[in-house]
Amino acid sequence: MVVQVSKSITLIPAETGKLLAWASSRESASNSLLEATQALARKLGAHYRRDGLTEIGFWVPGLIADALHEREIYLEVFTPLENIDWRSDEQRVRFKRDCLHLEQQGEYIWGVVAGMKAGTKDKAGSFYWLRYVDRAGNLRTVRDLVPYSLPYGIFAPAELYDRASLQAKRADLEYFKQTAAKSKGGKIPRVASPSNILQLHIGTASPTGTIEGLTQLYQTIGEKIRQDIPLTETEKNYIGYEAIQLLPTEPTIEFRDEYTPESEFFSIVSTEDEDVVEI
Repeated sequence: MVVQVSKSITLIPAETGKLLAWASSRESASNSLLEATQALARKLGAHYRRDGLTEIGFWVPGLIADALHEREIYLEVFTPLENIDWRSDEQRVRFKRDCLHLEQQGEYIWGVVAGMKAGTKDKAGSFYWLRYVDRAGNLRTVRDLVPYSLPYGIFAPAELYDRASLQAKRADLEYFKQTAAKSKGGKIPRVASPSNILQLHIGTASPTGTIEGLTQLYQTIGEKIRQDIPLTETEKNYIGYEAIQLLPTEPTIEFRDEYTPESEFFSIVSTEDEDVVEI
């Protein structure tokens, strides 16, 4: 297999070198194994920086031994060329496909990349995963285990997301400022554990079967309570609890295509060695 390295999405050698040096310093003798691992774990995934670059890290124990050739381990990036309608049940979207090699250091693969697009509330970002050819000649996938965004589920590529922008524009910042305020006497403020939790399955908890639909439902209930408007019998089932737990808490296997590593929510339609693919 020949992997053509991308020119539109590029590895920045100087910044990647800094990241490698930082990772190496965390594993120095002055740090315990736990301290080093904790520091490195916080850098895993894809982090969009203020300067427009993206830091990427994968923990890949055993991957170097399993890969046919080290240079056939590469980052595959899909950047949408069209707007994605997240409310559509099914659609085909054209993506720009780019591949580039990152730097391997011990059990980790690192890189600082230019050209990846960060997603926002209004526009999807670049999707990414790690690919390699194993010793049997099979194309394998390593997914980001600590992603910020998985619009198509855990079996699909993760989305690069502008998390800093998301946090800055949150509507509940004032609430968190209050809960983050230092308490009198220096004691750590604690919230008592809930005793009554409402467990909701996203797919059946609202007419639309989505988190958006469930949010709208609770916004309607909240507005009725504020205006002292009686709730319907159905709406009463959603109140009176101290907390809500969204289910399922673990990925479900029924959304994975049989005999393939792909998800029912994300499938590459056109040939995978093309620069532009349909998904």
